[in-house]
Amino acid sequence: ENYQTFFDQRGKPILWVLTAAERYRLKAVDWHFPVIGSFTYIGYFDHERGQREEAEMRARGYDTELGEVAAECRALGAKVVAEQCDVADGASVKAFVDKVQAELGTVHVALNNAVYRVDSTPFLEVSEDAWEKSFRVNLGGPRNICRAVLPMMIKQRWGRIINFSGIDPLLGGSVVKGMAKLGIVGFTRGIAREFAEHEITANCIGPGTIDSEREKTLKPKLLRPTQPIRRMGTSQEVVSLMLYLASEDAGFVTGQNYLMNGGMYFQ
Repeated sequence: ENYQTFFDQRGKPILWVLTAAERYRLKAVDWHFPVIGSFTYIGYFDHERGQREEAEMRARGYDTELGEVAAECRALGAKVVAEQCDVADGASVKAFVDKVQAELGTVHVALNNAVYRVDSTPFLEVSEDAWEKSFRVNLGGPRNICRAVLPMMIKQRWGRIINFSGIDPLLGGSVVKGMAKLGIVGFTRGIAREFAEHEITANCIGPGTIDSEREKTLKPKLLRPTQPIRRMGTSQEVVSLMLYLASEDAGFVTGQNYLMNGGMYFQ
């Protein structure tokens, strides 16, 4: 029963490519479905900086964590291709997706949730490097992934693109984060219209404050005092929407931005 949603009307398993497979984003034991083709992001833009940042991420356990998530998925019976990949680098993404295609045949669903977090630094103090990284990852990443997987989706006449926006651009939060997160909504709607004739849908999820595991370097999440629903959202609530948008049942839903924020903003 748990796997029923992930089979289309032709009885073929739906294959996923996911970004950011950290445990707080992707917990296989909560999903109960075959995860296929997951990878996470290494942020590097030149060789010297790339080596330094990759070493820092490895020291923080990203390799171990990705391997653990992949093992959990395999224990559920899924076939998994899991490795680190720079989503901001089109060539790196293409190489990974080519590997997934060679090993698994195709991709049906692309879930873009790799992010580069910009802190609450005032706009006039944001560095050029942070500005550039935000757009190369938060907007360039989904662009690179979609360019890599859409040809397969067109050929099979079936596909699902699921992107992540947020609540910041709706509440006037961080300038850099808000600009990128609202940009992904426009990107999603453009993809939805252009590729609808191929039975490909594209939708966004805009989460508010979700109670989930976070990296130790990040500040703990706090419940907003004016939020009508007086609790944080759960990861499972976000996952449930993701599963619906990836299913055959959502084939007539496209170009939408689903807000999950406990009533903080009504659309």
